Amino acid sequence: MESEITAVLVIEVLGRPAEHVASALEQLVERLGKESGIQIVNKKLYEPKETEKTKGMFFAFAEIEIKTSAIIRLAEICFVYMPSSVEIVRPYELKMTLNDATAILNMLVARLHNYDAIAKSLTIENTILQNQLKQGQIKQQVPQKIKAKLNSKRVKPAKTGKIKSGKKTSRQRN
Repeated sequence: MESEITAVLVIEVLGRPAEHVASALEQLVERLGKESGIQIVNKKLYEPKETEKTKGMFFAFAEIEIKTSAIIRLAEICFVYMPSSVEIVRPYELKMTLNDATAILNMLVARLHNYDAIAKSLTIENTILQNQLKQGQIKQQVPQKIKAKLNSKRVKPAKTGKIKSGKKTSRQRN
């Protein structure tokens, strides 16, 4: 039987508006607390702050100290909640069974294969779209805000005297 493991997880949330980020982080921590085999010892949630690079986007994070009795359970929590940082505080040394080590490595490999498949699929789709764009099969979409700005600054052509309705003017009749 393994000894009890104490770890500190840092979980981050990014999004907008700030209220949604705070709420999402609270819900995530609450869900973590309901996980079987996990006990939250301490938690600290930080208020959302606006990112410097992308205005209007907010990030918040939580430091959560948890206890569990199995390293495999800690690994599962890491795969599900994807913390940005994990620090095992206790015990100083861990003993792991071959079954636990195998299970952890298989979870890791499965996740890597999934990401690899997604990356390959996106690369293929990107290549196809670029080729279609080059061949003129699809047109580049200009965002609506840019179109509106361009249209508002566009100089309207002067009238040439031509009538679109097909009716002739008095000059054209003579």
